[in-house]
Amino acid sequence: MTKYFAIKNHAPYEVVESTPTIWAIRCKKWAEGCTWGLRASKKKAHGKLLIAISIDSNGHLLPLAFAIVDEESADSWGWFLQHLKKVVFHDEIMTLNSKPIDSNVLYDQSFYRSSIVWDDRTVGELGCIRREAIVQRNISLHCNILPLLQVSEFYGVARLGFIQLDWHLITAFFERWRPETHTFHMPTGECTITLQDVEVLLGIPVNGEPVIIQVHEDWINLCQMLLGVVPPANKIKGSILNLTWLASQFSRLDDDAEEEIMIRYARAYILQLMGESIFSDKSCSFVHLMFQLLLGDLHEAGRYSWGGACLAWLYRQLCKASKRDVHDIVGSLILLQIWAWERFPTIAPQLTHANDHLLPEQALGSRYAILF
Repeated sequence: MTKYFAIKNHAPYEVVESTPTIWAIRCKKWAEGCTWGLRASKKKAHGKLLIAISIDSNGHLLPLAFAIVDEESADSWGWFLQHLKKVVFHDEIMTLNSKPIDSNVLYDQSFYRSSIVWDDRTVGELGCIRREAIVQRNISLHCNILPLLQVSEFYGVARLGFIQLDWHLITAFFERWRPETHTFHMPTGECTITLQDVEVLLGIPVNGEPVIIQVHEDWINLCQMLLGVVPPANKIKGSILNLTWLASQFSRLDDDAEEEIMIRYARAYILQLMGESIFSDKSCSFVHLMFQLLLGDLHEAGRYSWGGACLAWLYRQLCKASKRDVHDIVGSLILLQIWAWERFPTIAPQLTHANDHLLPEQALGSRYAILF
């Protein structure tokens, strides 16, 4: 970067100060009035790094300047831009556009979270309602229900195990999301999560019939018919059931349990998967019983496109949480995080154990479960 400035300004530089803590250079023509120079501290810096970049006619990004400030705010950016205009642009007219160049497609910039950086406000990371990617479930994964999970196509997501969510990573991608195009807008282009990503990373089927839920009136009788238990009035609210109560009813499965008992246990386990990971929402401790309508026959449950429904739900939550003044996010956040790791490997945790021999029977995302 130093050489770039020197060449650009035709100003060969010389070192004027070099100590264990300070390194400073200036233009050799300083006696002739050239004010170009650079002074840097070798001490460990604490604060926020502000960077200014430009783009040329060929679409190449070029660094302009950077500065370390105590905190990111309107004042620090104002100070940075003022010096940028004076030192780099030599007080020439400088235009800074915080909005999309063409507003015909990205027309709602002022309503999105990414616009807050231009306000005098401090914004933190979004809160993930599901604190863990796949919650350490109260209903354990019993070996007797594995065949039922396989025929119902929920075996892959069940084997993901426990993966801790990275709130900052998820927040960064939410801020890049644009509802107008349903894509993440990056400096070099656009990208998004696809149906193929869902099936490969989570092991949930995307081919099949759409997940369409019919209206049902008697949810209590549905619980009795499919789960074999009747929830108390304070554990069910309309069509949503308390997950803690559900776990207490299916906390243990005997090895010699009858087939019907194992089927009910498998339904409860799948219901927990849906409420805690696949279709999580802001109700936190509840799950929608409407999914049970499609779990009556577990051998038929696998013919539905659960992966398509999962992706549609995540898209909807991405659109909601990308708005200004939203503080919490829900949806299949584990899908977003694993997708980010796979598509941007430089930010992914390093895999220390190879388990490729397990992948044919598991979701690709299960590779990361060994790290947590």
